Amino acid sequence: WDRVAQKLDTVFVYRPEWQNSIHAMLPDAYGAYWMPSNNGLFRLDTQSGEIDRFTQKHDMLTSNEFNKLSWEILHDGRIALGGINGMMILDPAEFADRSFRPASDPLRFTEVIEVREGREANLGMERYIGQISPPRISPGLDQIIFRFRYLDVIPQDIIYYYRLDAASSETPWQRTEEPQLIFNKLRDGSHVLEVGVKQVLNPAFIDRASLRFYIMPPWYRTWWMLIVYVLSVISLIRLIIQYRIRVLKKEKAELERIVQERTAEINRDKQYIEQQNRELEKLNDIKDKLFAILGHELRSPLLSVTGMSRKVAYLLKHDEKELIEKVSRQLDQNARNVAGTLEGLIQWGRRLIDDRLPAREAIALHALVEEVNGALAEQFVDKQLSVNNLIPEDLKVNFDKESLEIILRNLLHNAFKFSDNATAVTIKSRCEPDGRTEIRISDQGAGLPAGFEEQWRKNQLLDSRRGSAGEKGIGLGLLICRTLAQRNDAELYLRNLPTGGMCAGLIWINS
Repeated sequence: WDRVAQKLDTVFVYRPEWQNSIHAMLPDAYGAYWMPSNNGLFRLDTQSGEIDRFTQKHDMLTSNEFNKLSWEILHDGRIALGGINGMMILDPAEFADRSFRPASDPLRFTEVIEVREGREANLGMERYIGQISPPRISPGLDQIIFRFRYLDVIPQDIIYYYRLDAASSETPWQRTEEPQLIFNKLRDGSHVLEVGVKQVLNPAFIDRASLRFYIMPPWYRTWWMLIVYVLSVISLIRLIIQYRIRVLKKEKAELERIVQERTAEINRDKQYIEQQNRELEKLNDIKDKLFAILGHELRSPLLSVTGMSRKVAYLLKHDEKELIEKVSRQLDQNARNVAGTLEGLIQWGRRLIDDRLPAREAIALHALVEEVNGALAEQFVDKQLSVNNLIPEDLKVNFDKESLEIILRNLLHNAFKFSDNATAVTIKSRCEPDGRTEIRISDQGAGLPAGFEEQWRKNQLLDSRRGSAGEKGIGLGLLICRTLAQRNDAELYLRNLPTGGMCAGLIWINS
């Protein structure tokens, strides 16, 4: 193939002016011999007797002069040849079918394949050579495959491009790695497929080809379907007449449907009203509990704050600075107690009203305990407590993080509050084979008082107790913890330890 002249040249091997020497005759799988020489590469077609000569100048060979022993037929049929300028590898399959090597068109479409439900049908490109009208392709195909070929000695240096139905010459080209294009579900009608070929180091096209084809419309858009449509209209008129006869039956059915819908709507409204009543009862119960707690827990501290305020005013009037400082500390402590009570009431009420499902997530338990301990430690620094976090650092649990943080904060706060000075608070964890996870917080304080277990079992508001250093409590913290634990399908338990002190634990399935 003469790239410059765009034609095939048949030459005779032995011309005196070439001073040529054939080194080997290498057979391929297509009935041809490839012959490296001192002056180019030759291909002998044993069927036609024709000989083609390929050169470095016209066909981009790496060398014109090949070595005598530098050749090998590879396992896949390709041929490797060594020359004075390096090695080249050619694929004889690119030159096997001489019918597709016309004198003026090295880039040609070779196959058009229709694919329907996984089955392929090759239309054969020979039927379209010299075509006048575009090829007609069947409708309703899953895929259409176009294969093309550029005849070249060194196909690995070739890059293919394509574009379909280009609106203008400025429409960009798309690159394809293989000389094959697959299109899915193309619309029916006329299309133009253009392909081009470039060399690796040459930005300009060295050859281009185009194929116009026509995808036939589906059966329901053909002329004979027009007759079917006309007949369908006639049938439709007849159906309309029959419809008028059945209209009363349909109206009756429609009325019955409306009655059923209204009945279902009434039932839904009834269920909604019942749900609202249950929510109102729940809110009333919360309201009663809040008023009871407010009357029980806030009246005395507020009266105390009022009395101390009057005492401060009196002491200021008489310039009693030492007494003012003492009373101010008491007033500050009472104000803190009132603030803690209100905060507990807010959390407890919010948890009772909030019906959202817990958002479980993976939590590093050791780190969360350290975070909660760091927030509480400053309040109890005077007690000189030792906190032992024995939870493994790599343990992760599946729990609602906000709920678990509130539970740990309340349990640790109670452990610190009721611990004696210079004692230890220990936090441990245990994981069972059945998936259960347990957190235990133990202290060395006075333990649970008498009657506490009965109040806990009946889910009653617990009697408030003062800590070992006189810290005030309102009894709401543990009820909040129990509510949060139940919402996360967990169990909260409290018990006295045989050696003294109390243990609080949380158990749940860590799924």
